[in-house]
Amino acid sequence: MESRRVLLLSALVFLTLLGNAQEIVTVDSLVKNLRLDFAVPDLPAFNGLETEPGNLLRPSTPKDFSIIANEFFNGSNIIIPKIIAIEVAPVTLIKYNKLTLQDYQRNPVLYNSRISVGTFRDSTNLSRMSVGYRTTLINKGDIKNDKNLKELMVHLRNINRTRNEFYDSELERLGITEFEFATDTVLQQQLEESFDQISSYRDSLQSLLMDYRENKFWNAEKLDIAFCFVGSSPDSGAGNIQYNSLWFWTTYARPVGENGQLMWGINTNFHKEDGSKYMNIGIPARFYIGTNILKGFIEGQYQYKQQVETNNLVMKLGCEYNFYKSLWFNFSAGFYKDLTNHTSDFISTFKLAYAIPGNFE
Repeated sequence: MESRRVLLLSALVFLTLLGNAQEIVTVDSLVKNLRLDFAVPDLPAFNGLETEPGNLLRPSTPKDFSIIANEFFNGSNIIIPKIIAIEVAPVTLIKYNKLTLQDYQRNPVLYNSRISVGTFRDSTNLSRMSVGYRTTLINKGDIKNDKNLKELMVHLRNINRTRNEFYDSELERLGITEFEFATDTVLQQQLEESFDQISSYRDSLQSLLMDYRENKFWNAEKLDIAFCFVGSSPDSGAGNIQYNSLWFWTTYARPVGENGQLMWGINTNFHKEDGSKYMNIGIPARFYIGTNILKGFIEGQYQYKQQVETNNLVMKLGCEYNFYKSLWFNFSAGFYKDLTNHTSDFISTFKLAYAIPGNFE
């Protein structure tokens, strides 16, 4: 009698342990509960406005909604930002309360697609508007794409199916009584093996989730592609918009050790002005060092501008700081050198970026 109680108690513990492990993350887990507080990526609509030298479109973990603003100062006075761009992931927002991990894994490129819009009014009162599209082809810093998580979930589902078959079907089908179960060493061994399996997988899953919770993969491998249409209008009501330029970007990033990340890419700009068309090309690279919350970077970029037939070099140093939840400050300073005409200028930027806060559960 005592042995039966022990075995039944073991079975109850096993079921409870399995249930707890599957509650952590399952195929039915909502994507909105797996957001991480990584840095807000550069937005195609923002970069397409060409408000600052250098045009590396940084890849990062996609956000459902993000916004970037620039030019907060006029002399010593704080002003309403002149340059604003927002980006949304329309499909994930539409399915915000319904999109599950399994749905996402079936078509990650679709759910990673984002649309951005931006606006800027320059000193000549010419308004520029931009519309951009971007998707992520590689993102090893997002738990939703983690192959180890997928493998763990497969094991958990298999164990769960075996458990259901064992408890819900086999005992009843075979007509095994409690006494027979208590004296059947083969069934007891199956229970012990299942208990050991679920304990091992649960520990591995918890360790993996903790690494993501601590944002240890901020510098993981990533690849983004994007394009942006830019139009200009002489009036503030956005009337009479005319084609100005078309941008294409591709940027690849990979980790350098535990605290570094190197990214490089290429951007191409087809520009129209005074009835003539020109093509500009940029080859940028940037190196980050630090942590997800605070990191410094050095950036360099070669540019060829067909319109003015010049070769240019942009060099910048900067830092990025996660001030509060998904609120980020980005500051950089450096120089812009015209290699053809042998002139140079000092440049600096200060950007404020915000996204829907992470909700990693």
